[in-house]
Amino acid sequence: MINFYRRYLKDVAKTQAPLHELLKGAKKKDRRKVHWTDDTRRSFEKCKTDLAEAALLSFPRSGLPLSLCTDASDFAVGAVLQQLENKGWKPIAFYSKKLNETQTRYSTYDRELLGIYLSVKHFKHLPEGNDFVIYTDHKPLIFAFKQKNEKAPPRQQRELQYISEFSCNIQHVLGKDNVVAAALSRIDSISEINFEAIAEEQNTDEELQQLLHNNSLKFKPSTLPSGKNFGVTPQRKTLGLTFHKNLGFKYSN
Repeated sequence: MINFYRRYLKDVAKTQAPLHELLKGAKKKDRRKVHWTDDTRRSFEKCKTDLAEAALLSFPRSGLPLSLCTDASDFAVGAVLQQLENKGWKPIAFYSKKLNETQTRYSTYDRELLGIYLSVKHFKHLPEGNDFVIYTDHKPLIFAFKQKNEKAPPRQQRELQYISEFSCNIQHVLGKDNVVAAALSRIDSISEINFEAIAEEQNTDEELQQLLHNNSLKFKPSTLPSGKNFGVTPQRKTLGLTFHKNLGFKYSN
């Protein structure tokens, strides 16, 4: 994302130099650990600050070309509405929305179409009445308005109908050139709570381990928001109702 706006950043090559050093000798899908130093940390923080200042939203100006870049991941959609200023695209507004459980099961085509639909709906007050281009990295969508309506499911028809009220100009852009929308569509959740660290502390806590072996207490494993189950002990099996009835009948006689 920072490389997309690098033309607006001062001394960006110098700022990123310590980070580029970490990539030397790296191969595709390289999972090796990086050596994080004070220099790389300062470089990373400087990149974030410069990007925040460079990506300050521009004031919309009539007459300038508009474009809407959208993207969808497995769990969210993202978009950036931008205008062409001085031969460069400047952001007017950003948009990101997490998909619900049903939407995450959509096909890639449907998620990408949903991303365009939600983005147009969100920004409708800005592009309304203006010609603008919609950019997507999902190539089949550029033929969406050329297909026969009866071939599309009702949901697709509704979304395409709404989009067509603003623009029918959908163009393809390579994924590597759609970095801003792609970054926004991959924001799952932002939390200051490290649930995994809490779970690890529970696993190594001596007092808790003693309580776990206390027969008078029953602990149940719990799934954390991280999606991982950090239960430290399985739930004990309970005796059935028939057993209790037979036991009560035996001692009552």
